[in-house]
Amino acid sequence: MRVRLQSAIYLLGVVIFGGCANQAAKEQKTATQDSNKILRAVDTAPLSFAQPDTSTDPRYLAAIQFLATIRKPDVEKMEQEAYFRQFPGYSVDSFLSYFSKAKFSISDMEKGENDDETYSMEELKKELTLRKGPAFEVLAQMGYIYSIPYPQYSATNFEVRSDNTGIDVNMAGNYLLTFTKDASGVYKLSKVESDHISDQ
Repeated sequence: MRVRLQSAIYLLGVVIFGGCANQAAKEQKTATQDSNKILRAVDTAPLSFAQPDTSTDPRYLAAIQFLATIRKPDVEKMEQEAYFRQFPGYSVDSFLSYFSKAKFSISDMEKGENDDETYSMEELKKELTLRKGPAFEVLAQMGYIYSIPYPQYSATNFEVRSDNTGIDVNMAGNYLLTFTKDASGVYKLSKVESDHISDQ
């Protein structure tokens, strides 16, 4: 009788403990799944590389191609200095093919400069090759910011200029890029406004 009682108590304990253990395991599994969902939601940044349909308006193609060259993957894992050391990341001459040879200028509002600073292709090539100088810093900084996959950095808005002289690309209010048609009919980057404040 005593043995049966002990066995019954033992079995009851196993059932209760086992039930608690199973419940705890289920709760732990649910908590882990929820935590993973939260981590994935936090780690997966919203992509905002909005682009117009070039099949209906090919004027935007050059701008889209240019933006693709400065956008680098996993930039959040990279220090800004590391990005600068490898920018533009491929042949300088190929990179310069996106720029207007007639006139290219930069307006760096962060430095309080209202006048455009005009650069020849030779000056621009020298800065990009040496990876230093005011033009290089603006362009590399622009590429780094555009590569951060959050709307406040990478959201883009494309539009044809009201005077039909070119197209503007507003990069989340941080930069305004102007592309104008060259003699061959191709749109080239002719101006970069740094720290442009969007009025939209």
